Amino acid sequence: MLPVRSGDLYPSALERASRSEQAMNLALAEMCVQGVSTRLRVEVLQKLVAPEISISSLQISRCAAQLDTGLQAWRTRPLDQTPCVILEARYERVREAGQAVDSAVLIAIGV
Repeated sequence: MLPVRSGDLYPSALERASRSEQAMNLALAEMCVQGVSTRLRVEVLQKLVAPEISISSLQISRCAAQLDTGLQAWRTRPLDQTPCVILEARYERVREAGQAVDSAVLIAIGV
């Protein structure tokens, strides 16, 4: 990012770090949705971050709990301020009780 005349400069290194953190959070969320075991999540995240960094299963569980909290807040948010809601559904393969099954996924877009 280039500096502007007002003197504001946002370091691009910080921007990259936030992108990598978002990528790691998305990877963790996707693994939770797919039903990946905690042990495999630890292995994948260590490969994403760095092999020498120690990640415990407790840390993975805490991250998953934070994702659940954020998702619950999003699910229960008031929709009275949304003038238009578009609903769509599609089928995705998900892991349920140790088996891969087709499951309907509801997509809601508020405009």
